[in-house]
Parts: sequence; structure tokens; C-alpha cells
Amino acid sequence: MATDTEAGINFTRRTLLAGAGSLLVNRSAAAAAEPSEPILLPDLPIIDPHHHLWEANAALKRPAYLVEDLVRDMDDGHRIVATVFIEVGSHYRKDGPAELRPVGEVEWVIEQSRRDKRVARGIVGFADLGGANAAQALEALVAASEGRLKGIRQSAPYDASQLNPMSERARTLYGDPAFRAGLARLGAMGLSFDAWCYHTTLPQVGSRQE
Repeated sequence: MATDTEAGINFTRRTLLAGAGSLLVNRSAAAAAEPSEPILLPDLPIIDPHHHLWEANAALKRPAYLVEDLVRDMDDGHRIVATVFIEVGSHYRKDGPAELRPVGEVEWVIEQSRRDKRVARGIVGFADLGGANAAQALEALVAASEGRLKGIRQSAPYDASQLNPMSERARTLYGDPAFRAGLARLGAMGLSFDAWCYHTTLPQVGSRQE
């Protein structure tokens, strides 16, 4: 499991994902106990715009959620015609330049998606947009995605309360000039940007809209 230290943010995804496994388990149990309901508009084509895929991780108490799990959820009566995979920091390359290790996640997702042509028709990957080699990382992600890369998500979940303390870089990431230069590259490449942050960081995100 890679850490976001490689991406320039000094925290591991363990603190963010440790609870996710419990949520998945509890959600599955709750869903099993719910009464079935009729599907509304069963012929309406739907694109699932945000999902993850990952293998089981005992340390995080996280069960696997792979293509077969996703497809089972997709085939519950709705007409899911495509999905968009969102990066989650798994299956990074174990060696090579740090800025290129997230390409491993895209490579893995592409292989997983061959099990069902609807899965991961779009991919939102990770790149350190403020890194010195951001351009190289973006080019590698595009090449690995077989034309499916639609955007980049880079998280900066900082809050001064210290309830979930993050690095100094996370506090100021979205306002950093180097990050903004990387963000400009996304527009030139026709890619979107996903911000993952707390409300206290929204002013930085808003400044980019201006």
C-alpha cells in the first residue's frame, strides 16, 4: 500500500480508509436486511460517476471490492451502462520514480475492467500536480489508460482542529503556485480536476474558479 508521502502529502491512507472497510461491512449487512423495492425507470441509462476497486486488506479491516462485486451491485435492476473509476491509492508501482508509481493503479484498473466492458469507461487518476515532474506523470497516466483518463484527483484534507492532522503542504496545496501550474496543464489536456478537501479549504478551490 503506497502512502501519500510519495505524493508530497505526509499521511497514509490508513487513517482515511480504516473506517471505510467497516462502513462497507456495515452497509452490506444493512442492505441485506432492507426490504426489496421496485426499480424506478429501469430502462433509464445510468453512468455511475464514482466508484473504487480494491483488494482485501486485513490491516485496514477492509473487505475486497472487485469487478465482480461492482457488477453485482450494477445488475440489481437498474440499467448501468458505464462507470467511472476514482483513484483510491492502491496498486501503485512498487519501484521506479515516485511520480510515476500511481500509474500502476490505472494499469491495474484497466486489466480489471476487461471482465466487464461497462466498468471504468472513464478513469480519474492521481498525479502530484505540484510536483516537478507533473507533466511526465500526466502523460504516463494518459498512455496507461487506453484513452479513458478523464481527470485527476488530488486530496488536501487539512483542518486546523487537528482531529485529522495533515501536513503543512496539504493546508496550502491548492493555493501553491506549482500546483496551479500543474492544474493549468489539465485544462490544456482536456482533463478535469477533482478536489477532495474539507470546507475550510474551499476558499482555495474557489480561487481557482475565479
